[in-house]
Amino acid sequence: MPTHPLHDPLTFWTLLGIFMAIALAIGRALVVWRKKKRYTREYFAVWGFGALLGLIGLFLAQLWLKLPLSAILIALVSPIARLFGLESLDTYQPPPLGNFATFITTLVLAGLALLYFRIHRDWRGAGGAISREQHQREEQQRESPGIVADMVTRARALGHPDLLEPYGSESDERLPLLEGAKDSRVWHEKARHLWLLRQRNYIFGEAFDEARRCWFGLEKNTGALVVLACHQGEDEARAARPGILDYLERVRRSPRDASGAPLQDQACFPFCRPLVGAADGGGWKIEFILAIQEGDTDRAETEDGVEYRTISESRLLDGLVDFSDYFQDIRYRVERETLPDSELTLRNTYTPSRYKLSKDDKLTSNNSKIFILAWLTEISLHKPALPGECGHDKTTATWFLIYRLLFGENEPVADNLEIFLHDWLAENSLRQVALLGEYGQGKTTAAWLLSYGLIQQYDQDKTRNRSGPPLFLPSMALDSGNPRRNDGAGVERLPRIPILLELRGKSPRSLTPEDLLATWAHRYGIDTRALLQLLIAGRVLLILEGFDEMDLTGDTETRISHFRTLWKLSYPKAKVLITGRPNFFLDDAERKSALGIQQPSAERPYCQAIHLVPFGTDQMKKSLRAADAGVRDGIVALAKKDERFREIVSRPSLLYIVSTLWQRKKLGQYRERISSALVMDLFIQHSYHRQGAKQEEHHYMALNTAERAYFMAGIAAYMGTRGLPNQISKQQLDEAIRGLIRAIPDGVSRSVTTMQNEVTLPLRSQTRYDWKTREAEIIEHIKTDARACGLLVSDLSKDGHFKFAHKSFMEFLEAKVFSQLFSTDEHERIAGKSIANTWKTEIDDLQNSPEAVAFLAELLEQRLHEQGYTEGSAIAKELLAVLVWRKLPGKLSWKGIFQRFLVMPALWLADLLTNIFDTRYREYVSISLLLIAIIVSGTGAFAVVVTDTFQFVLAAALVVPLALAFVVLSAVAIAVVSTLVSVFRETFLNVDAITLAGTLVLAGALVGGFAGIGIGEVVRLVTEQGFEWTMPLLLATLITGVGSLCGVWVGFCTDFLAKQKISIWQRLRLWYQVCKNLRLGSHYVMGNVVRLLEHRDSKRRG
Repeated sequence: MPTHPLHDPLTFWTLLGIFMAIALAIGRALVVWRKKKRYTREYFAVWGFGALLGLIGLFLAQLWLKLPLSAILIALVSPIARLFGLESLDTYQPPPLGNFATFITTLVLAGLALLYFRIHRDWRGAGGAISREQHQREEQQRESPGIVADMVTRARALGHPDLLEPYGSESDERLPLLEGAKDSRVWHEKARHLWLLRQRNYIFGEAFDEARRCWFGLEKNTGALVVLACHQGEDEARAARPGILDYLERVRRSPRDASGAPLQDQACFPFCRPLVGAADGGGWKIEFILAIQEGDTDRAETEDGVEYRTISESRLLDGLVDFSDYFQDIRYRVERETLPDSELTLRNTYTPSRYKLSKDDKLTSNNSKIFILAWLTEISLHKPALPGECGHDKTTATWFLIYRLLFGENEPVADNLEIFLHDWLAENSLRQVALLGEYGQGKTTAAWLLSYGLIQQYDQDKTRNRSGPPLFLPSMALDSGNPRRNDGAGVERLPRIPILLELRGKSPRSLTPEDLLATWAHRYGIDTRALLQLLIAGRVLLILEGFDEMDLTGDTETRISHFRTLWKLSYPKAKVLITGRPNFFLDDAERKSALGIQQPSAERPYCQAIHLVPFGTDQMKKSLRAADAGVRDGIVALAKKDERFREIVSRPSLLYIVSTLWQRKKLGQYRERISSALVMDLFIQHSYHRQGAKQEEHHYMALNTAERAYFMAGIAAYMGTRGLPNQISKQQLDEAIRGLIRAIPDGVSRSVTTMQNEVTLPLRSQTRYDWKTREAEIIEHIKTDARACGLLVSDLSKDGHFKFAHKSFMEFLEAKVFSQLFSTDEHERIAGKSIANTWKTEIDDLQNSPEAVAFLAELLEQRLHEQGYTEGSAIAKELLAVLVWRKLPGKLSWKGIFQRFLVMPALWLADLLTNIFDTRYREYVSISLLLIAIIVSGTGAFAVVVTDTFQFVLAAALVVPLALAFVVLSAVAIAVVSTLVSVFRETFLNVDAITLAGTLVLAGALVGGFAGIGIGEVVRLVTEQGFEWTMPLLLATLITGVGSLCGVWVGFCTDFLAKQKISIWQRLRLWYQVCKNLRLGSHYVMGNVVRLLEHRDSKRRG
């Protein structure tokens, strides 16, 4: 038994039991977290809560015993210490519990509690398994259950172990969400619902007559009794008619007493009551409707004086919705709406995109079989399109294709996306499709043209002699005469009706599936219930366009919850095409989970990812078919010679822009300096000048060309700063324009030349406008100009909202604001500063848009070339300072300086370790660093807590390994937490909050501890001991600070080697990518750091 002052056996064994329970609970919680793909969240909730409860018990014990936690721990280890000859622990006299010790333990306890709650909350987002019970709760509720609910489930699982079985058996890191929806209604309920949607002048009772399989009701206009008989087939319905007639005859002959049989039947009463006692029916009219689920008929006939209407489900669905207004919108968009600054339309320029299947698809799936057949067909008709094999014959190219499919080399590319989509729509499967592509690759255009082709085919077929439910026809691109298909029973079918629902600015997770459909249907006056019936019946192709532009997509759980709602529209017969940018997702696991990518199955829905690939020269020629022959030949010729130019024009949206500028701006002269940013800049400037040229004939314009450019850039910066998608409400637009009116420098107005014949007076000058008496009118005039004469267009997907004509316009303009800060032109630099200062924009605002970062890098490269930078390494260094360290002209970024001070030593350490151990062992090196930190931390902490004088603390602090070890414990927390929690990016405290937490917590503990001691305590120390205590105190504080920095450096290094999750590494990766795209050289910083970035990039792609 210990001789420590805690000599009471009951107290000792109680505390030892608590300590052992804490160790067990923490160990078990770590195991559960480490194997979270196997264990569900309920296990972590229980073990984590147990550990937290034990820690709270220790905290309360130190308050009760009035001893610091260190003294309690020494008491518990003293029996073991005696075995090693450490008798001094028995005579250790602990200091009393002080404010500083209480503050530290409170801080640690609060931090662990916060960590526990965050891990529990983000369990699914971090790749953890979910239980069947949790899945059921999520299906029934809109918010995830809490810790208490999880612990209750764990307790219930003691008697029912199946509750905690992981839901699904997929091998993916996260569970795919595509579980689909089911229409659980039986036929008679569906038949009544469909009839009432078609005919609003009918009333039916709530009770169904099971014996006669019919509903009784009333026709409101004529008062006729209505019998809606519901059967599977027509023969069955005919056979049931005599029974219904006999029943009605018995009703007629029954007593008028409503309680008498058979009127007590709830299905009959009260609709049949007027028949009672009527002679020969009393002239009462009866309407028979025979609703059958099978076949394709709509026929009226009279038999024995009774009229019967036989109608099938397919005919009930016909004409359920009037799509004429919607069809007109699609036709206008494709046939008549001209492209920006052109007389051409989408129909004049559209060319089917090339595509490749996702690498997740297996050869054994039907998807790949279709793909292989399409490829073999293409090879048999054309020359092979495989790189480097254009000289081979068809047979050799075929063998090359098969070899690559089998061994996974260079995933093959197919040339016509339309063929794939048409065949997919024609098949009878549960497969859905996700169309993925980077900016400008034609996702939206493909969706519009697919919709256009389907409605054209639908209208053509509707004029023919049609019969049957819908089935998509073969590709119109094949020009095969569109032979009609049937369902095996000779029933011909119509194409599906495309419903193009734009997700821009919508928040699906806060909507029901019906509400989401209503956002589209309301505009055309369409009944959402009827639309849903068409979707369930397989009459509709639902196109969910632009998932990357949804609102409120801050973290993984939020994004996942959006898709959970979207996939509730995936009924067994429905076809859903969802489009967006793949970089919307944090990683490959999140992409698979959100899109529902999993193994093909005949029993459950699944999704296949289709990736758009850049245009080849053949597609470029086809897309430029309406352009001048000289322009077309010049663009294609330069694309063949210049790889960088080819990367630009291989994007359909940029190809169009290049074609409009080729002659006007002599774009070919730029050659080696051409970039996406240059093309975008020239096009936008040309649009401004073209609009300004109308000023002479249209005097209604409120802004000149330079002012309009200022407002467009300012609005883009406003949207970027506030995290808006490419959608802005009229209220937000009003706020942005008013702020820009107040901020616009006079030099912007004067920057236009007199040759442009535009007004050059300052916008806010009294000479130009009478601001004193007509301010409100002038502001409205400016707002109208900004909306109507700039790059904004009305967003038809949401009333009262606007958007840039293309999302890349917004991303480019947002980047250009930052590039203007580097301009040598004074007016341009002042304009950029004005916008940046008005909206408090920072480089971090671009972090969620890699495209905007790429535009900024290209613009800065142009600026740096103009300033005399010629070496790629020098340009890369400047880009590093801007994109990673946030260095902007005229602005001192203390945040960037602080982060650079913290990050560079970590990069140096990572470079050194990689040079010794190579990138293959980076994860082992990271783990080793953590183990070393834990061992040394424990040694240093032990050395501190066993001292009874401050002089020994100072001596230990001077021994760097021991003093450093005490604070390196923060590095362990940094490395672990940074791999678990998604980094917030909106404020300074959260930009790198998890990584910097090690330093800030320790520094806060020191400051808070000294504050807790109080000024009076410091005065007492100085009075009693003299000023000789101040030097040890200062030295200890200094060494602690240095140790904190070293701990943070180790934490940064371990995360860089292991996961690269924190935001500073994300910015570094973006910088690395843009340097590689700009071909600035092979090494931009320390060579091994680049190797680690390359290794991480290749691993993410693979």
